[in-house]
Amino acid sequence: MLDQYLISVIGEEKQQKEYNKHNVLADIENVILLVDGEKSIGCAGLKRIDTTTAEVKRVFIADEFRHHGYGRKMISEIEHLAKNKGYKILLLETGVPMKSAWEFYASCGFSLIENYGPYAGMDSSVCMKKNIENYLETERLILRPIKDSDARDIFEYCKNPNVGPTAGWEPHKNIEDTRRIMKEIFIGKENIFGIVLKSSGKIIGSIGLHTDPHRRHNPRALMLGYAMSECCWGKGLMTEAARAIIEYGFRELPIDLISCTCYSFNSRSRRVIQKCGFEYEGCLRQAAKRYDGKILDVECYSLLNKNENSGN
Repeated sequence: MLDQYLISVIGEEKQQKEYNKHNVLADIENVILLVDGEKSIGCAGLKRIDTTTAEVKRVFIADEFRHHGYGRKMISEIEHLAKNKGYKILLLETGVPMKSAWEFYASCGFSLIENYGPYAGMDSSVCMKKNIENYLETERLILRPIKDSDARDIFEYCKNPNVGPTAGWEPHKNIEDTRRIMKEIFIGKENIFGIVLKSSGKIIGSIGLHTDPHRRHNPRALMLGYAMSECCWGKGLMTEAARAIIEYGFRELPIDLISCTCYSFNSRSRRVIQKCGFEYEGCLRQAAKRYDGKILDVECYSLLNKNENSGN
């Protein structure tokens, strides 16, 4: 089915001359098959490049099953397989005429790169790359490192006067403010993620784990912090992202405790914290001076790592 589809898009001569030799089934070590009952409706494979890199091959969903989320499910499963195999980077190639395909891959977190390996110099090819080591995925979100190119999306929600003050920071005045702050606290920092809404591909917030030097001098404790665009409030998205980060922290990092705080007036943040299972520790009265000079009470919460390998 896949070969027939490719022939219909790029032509049989080009398919046989330029592409068939790069899609030899014997080179594909792992395959995922998507089925509906006894009917095969989709597939994807992995081809080993080196110890850290694999190439995604032969991705296909039958026509009648497209636009129902099966493509994203397929990519999610192939990434999970790649992680389990120890791969950190995924590459893929698609065709210039297949614009909907590379737009779809971009919405899944793949970025355009120069044509690699056998596709170098092929004007009809589009090559893409994704670093899966630092990517987390939930039902509706992708959590990934923040990039310079995210500045406009981040400025869009950080300029909102209802967002920053509830977390203690001043609304951004202009996009240069955003770029400066991104360099200071986001870009290149460990355990800090942008929150991408799958349905739009836009950054709608940030979330991460960082030290809490003012309240805990414990190298095995980190603090959860987050912010989200007002247009996405009340939909459970922040709770969804926070749960993923908590799972990541306790699974991947050498920590025994995650703390989280909110101002006493911030009922929305309090609900997120409570839904994630944090235990209330108490209120630090007049504990924080905000950017505007106001002194505010801070509610403190914590969550212990219950995994077998933790120190608890």
